[in-house]
Amino acid sequence: MELKDNIKFWVASKLPACSDVTRAVSDSMDGPQGFRKWINVRLHMLICDVCARYEAQLKFVRRVLATKAPTESMPPERKEAMKAAIRKIVP
Repeated sequence: MELKDNIKFWVASKLPACSDVTRAVSDSMDGPQGFRKWINVRLHMLICDVCARYEAQLKFVRRVLATKAPTESMPPERKEAMKAAIRKIVP
């Protein structure tokens, strides 16, 4: 293993797991997160291309839906039901 790989491995062991990062990224789309969580997510994404790509894809989907979504608002209880269903799918 190269020194660069060893450093990456050590840094990764100090940061949250990908499953925690993807959850934090998804949650951040709904509202602000704490500064410490934001820093940990950003640091994780510096070494994890998969999580960075996941965030880019979520942002892309939100932009597309914003331009194609109906103008009338969905009832809050329906929004929460949809979020709960998505959380069952996305660990």
